[in-house]
Amino acid sequence: MTAIESNLVENVAVPPVVVNIRTHAVSITKMLSVIAAVIIGDICVYRADGAYAGWAVFLLAATVLVVVGIGRFDRRLMNYGIACMLVMSIARLVWQGNAAIVVAACFQLMALALAQHGRRPFIPELMAFLSCIIPAAFVELAAIIVGSLGLASSNDRGRWLTIGLPLAVCTAFLIPFVLANPDLINWLSVQFEFVSAKLTAWWSSLAASEVAFWMALSVISLGAISPRLLLDPFVALDTRQEPRETAQSVWYTPVRNTLWGVIGVFTMYLIFEFQSLWFREFPPNFYYSGYAHEGAAWLTCALGMTTVVLSMMFQGKLLNDPRVDHLRLLAWIWSALNLVLAISVVHRMMIYVSYNGMTRMRIVGLFGITCVVIGFVIVVWKIRQGRSFAWLIQYQLLALAIMASLLAVTPMDTLAYSYNVRQILAGNVAPTVQITEHTMSDDGWLAIWPLVDAPDEIIRNGVRAYLAERREQPVAASAKFGKLTRWLTIQISETRLNRKLKDNARLLDEFGRDVDRRRAAMKLFRETAYQWY
Repeated sequence: MTAIESNLVENVAVPPVVVNIRTHAVSITKMLSVIAAVIIGDICVYRADGAYAGWAVFLLAATVLVVVGIGRFDRRLMNYGIACMLVMSIARLVWQGNAAIVVAACFQLMALALAQHGRRPFIPELMAFLSCIIPAAFVELAAIIVGSLGLASSNDRGRWLTIGLPLAVCTAFLIPFVLANPDLINWLSVQFEFVSAKLTAWWSSLAASEVAFWMALSVISLGAISPRLLLDPFVALDTRQEPRETAQSVWYTPVRNTLWGVIGVFTMYLIFEFQSLWFREFPPNFYYSGYAHEGAAWLTCALGMTTVVLSMMFQGKLLNDPRVDHLRLLAWIWSALNLVLAISVVHRMMIYVSYNGMTRMRIVGLFGITCVVIGFVIVVWKIRQGRSFAWLIQYQLLALAIMASLLAVTPMDTLAYSYNVRQILAGNVAPTVQITEHTMSDDGWLAIWPLVDAPDEIIRNGVRAYLAERREQPVAASAKFGKLTRWLTIQISETRLNRKLKDNARLLDEFGRDVDRRRAAMKLFRETAYQWY
């Protein structure tokens, strides 16, 4: 091909009909994605009464439908990270789900949808995106209808004439052909009555709530895959404080004195903390709850206050003061003291854990401390890089969202009770109080199973009695589910526990058959463990 021929080919415009067909194909893909989402949602969520395995299937399908409906997959590293977190949430729902995981997974799905539109899914933008979903759905639906009816342009009307006119003429000819054959008329009548009866029975069986569920899911699905009405980014994500003319700020001296003051206060407190709580034996009447729960909470609050104060200090005209490097040096010193304080908070938590074991709330506390430390590190990075306050808020919220998502999928009972069992079998029996005084998920029951052979008779019989009591509880799956849909209620941890209870029936039968003996063993176990509460 010559150069002239190449230029001619490159300059040939794409025919309007081809463009319209492509646009129409995109609209069909979107509508099919929405319809598929509604059907899967109805079967796996509404008709499954919100069973967690059903939610897992729906979320997995919705992830695929979001990518298909939008028509692209953005391969940025952040998007792969969101997808991985979503897969973790889905897997946790199948293993042992709860409402928090469902909420986290839905937010992750919306974040993935926002990312596929080419936006970075920070929390402010995600909130703006969620607020636009409903209006975006109606605007997109109107655009699809206008395009389908050929009202957008004369080219659309011409295209529909080329399809509609032959279709109308052929239909007109089919009518006399059918009327000319009585047997065909009778067959069509029977089929029409059969279909009508089925549709009438199906429609009469529908609840108003189910129709409302369809409508809501349709609007949310169409709005999520629609690029219309997306708000502009909350702020420029890589903004830095604009450099200005150097000038001394009236805030320099107050900030300098404040930094010196908090450095002194933190130094004195940390000395006291090390003297009073590190490298010592605690007396029998030591106030563990006050130091570990309440004290750790207050120290975490102090870390949060540091985050706020530091972020507010290094703003505006103060950054243009020629003496600001001295303030940054003081800020680094204070930051180092805060990291030591964070270690002290974790140490307080571990004191309580060493005393009577791990619990869900202590795991939540460790997550909270970690989140505060990450937020503090982000503030330090902001000061170092000269980022804006809006940038700080975005990354703080992002860190909070990531930690909340990780907390939702963390198997807390597995971690807590596995640790407690190891301590009990090693001779530290205080964590038994966490078995008698807290409710456990199926993961927890599986984790304490090694205690059925504990050397201590009270613990051994108590755990066997509790497991026999658990065996008597009704199966969670609803009786209305048939063989084909019962899988929607599956929870792997529950299945494993029920199988273990069945396979070890002989071990538990002595407490399963004799209710009085079971209750006596449970009472003695609880009374013995309560001394460590």
